Amino acid sequence: MNETPNTRTAELFDAMVATYETWAEPLSARLAKAALKRTSVKAGDSVLDIGAGTGALTLQAAALGARVTAIDLAPNMVDRLRQRLAPYPECKALVMDGQALTFEDSTFDAAFAIMSAPCFPIGPRGWMKLCKWCGRAVG
Repeated sequence: MNETPNTRTAELFDAMVATYETWAEPLSARLAKAALKRTSVKAGDSVLDIGAGTGALTLQAAALGARVTAIDLAPNMVDRLRQRLAPYPECKALVMDGQALTFEDSTFDAAFAIMSAPCFPIGPRGWMKLCKWCGRAVG
């Protein structure tokens, strides 16, 4: 297999799903709560969660009634998140690289990268074209 930084990152996170959920998710859940409070995400909105991990933001947005698409590089993280999304049939979790998104422009009303943003060289502007509200804000 071709080793890339993304492959190594996925393998690292695949090996620590339970540990991540126990130790890292409480912090990311607090950050997600603060991020959601600063937005107008509401029931029916389409939300992208980039680097979703075990779902701290995804689950909170889903509980608000948003239709969340959660993506992560690590298949085991995505599998765990799919289990947790069972009560939210409008939401889905996909294995996808946050630097190689396959969505059309203006697909989402909001996009978040709570703990993963520092990992991406494209930064928030790379994702803004995917969001209706971000696209308008950037111009």
